[in-house]
Amino acid sequence: MTRNWLREIRKQSGYDSCEKLANQLGISGSHYTNIENGNRTPKPHTAKLIAKSLNFKKYGYDWTKFYSLTDQKEGKELDSIQETDKSK
Repeated sequence: MTRNWLREIRKQSGYDSCEKLANQLGISGSHYTNIENGNRTPKPHTAKLIAKSLNFKKYGYDWTKFYSLTDQKEGKELDSIQETDKSK
């Protein structure tokens, strides 16, 4: 179960590479890739770092998104992220 929503937020935040974001977060690129690909669920501390670095609030999410039921499903609504308010 790929976290397409996370990949889209990362790209919209200007991180074309998982490695660049992972370095900023202080985690390995492979660990971040496993999180994004849905192979791993981040510990709360890491989830909070990711949420802050990618400004989840801008998209109507917070760090608990990693633990929500919609994250566990392959919901089509997660495939295309829309900013909640593009005027800000």
